[in-house]
Formats: sequence, C-alpha cells, structure tokens
Amino acid sequence: FRICGFEVRNVRSVFGGQYLWLEAGLEELPSGPVDDEQDSLPELREVCREYSRSEAVLLEAWRKRLGELSASGGVALWGAGAKGVTFALLVDPDGGLIDHAIDINRQKQGRFLPLSGLAVCSPTASAQRAPATIFVMNPNYLAEIAETAAAAGLAARLVPVD
Repeated sequence: FRICGFEVRNVRSVFGGQYLWLEAGLEELPSGPVDDEQDSLPELREVCREYSRSEAVLLEAWRKRLGELSASGGVALWGAGAKGVTFALLVDPDGGLIDHAIDINRQKQGRFLPLSGLAVCSPTASAQRAPATIFVMNPNYLAEIAETAAAAGLAARLVPVD
C-alpha cells in the first residue's frame, strides 16, 4: 500500500487471526510507485519467494497427513465455501483422499464443490458415510460444529484447519 502511495494508518488481525484489516488513506493520486519505498521491492520479492517455498512444504505435509488419515478411515471437510473448495483443490488435487464435504447450508447439500466434484452432504448424510476424520475449515466455529456433528451421529475426530 505504501509503495502505491497510500498512508497506512492501521493494520490488525481480525476474526480469530484469519484476516488482516488495513486502514489507509490516499492524500493525492500518485503518478507511480513512491520513490522512498523503492528500496523495499527486492525485500518484498524475497518475502514472496520464501512464501512460495514454504507453501510447497506446507502443502506436502498436509497431503501426507491426509493420505495417512484417509488410509485409516474416510476423510471429510466441514465447510463447502471458499475455504473448503480451496483446501480440497490444494491438498487433494486428484480427488482421491477426501470423500465429501459437509455443510449446514441446505442450498449446498446434494450438490458438488466446484472443480473437485466433492459431494456436499448434510451432517446427517455425512454420518451415513461415516468419516473417521473431519477437517474443519473455520476453527472459529469448532464448538458449534462439534455440537452439530454429535447431534447428527457423527463420531469423527474434528481437526481444525488453521
């Protein structure tokens, strides 16, 4: 934001650390990158390269964990929104490890996640598929999900993805 000429006034973590909130102002329209920030571009590029390297390691660790859990019982995702779609595509691109997604939104139930094609089930329908492990896409709702899962007869282990 500074490189683009904005004055950054506040940055903070919100919603349980899931998002960054940034407040910035623009006093005048810049004609290009701000000169006094040009020195930070190489550092920014290195941060991006490091993120790329660590992302590959992280994804491989998730895939390994998912493979081990899938071998010892079915695996499902709780959350058929953007986080569930993205997680499924990143950690199980071939669609062989995750059995289905669970969502309480009736408009999503009986349908499929984009691209991965994972079936989206209600908690009750998921209980019939009997997953051993459920990855919870939004850990802010873990207590509510645990309660709903128990009421639906799901005895799976809940694993928050954070």
